[in-house]
Amino acid sequence: EKVLRNYEIFYNLDKDKNGELTYQQAKNSILELYPNINLDENIFNKLITTMDTNKSGKIDFEEWSSFIILFGEKNFEHLVNRWKLVLS
Repeated sequence: EKVLRNYEIFYNLDKDKNGELTYQQAKNSILELYPNINLDENIFNKLITTMDTNKSGKIDFEEWSSFIILFGEKNFEHLVNRWKLVLS
């Protein structure tokens, strides 16, 4: 069920249907999956850099789903809070 939800979110955010998300589309996906998370631009940029494992400047479904699956909601919030401490 979660994999299907992840795919639906990815597909809906991939406006040009090229199989990749721009940084803005990836940010929208994070905010949709974690609506209560407070992301400033520094934290968001760190997340995107982490997601973009092939350094293409875009996030493909494999990168996106690997990140979302690897960092479940609790781990994701912990990760964001840790980066906030490091970057402040």
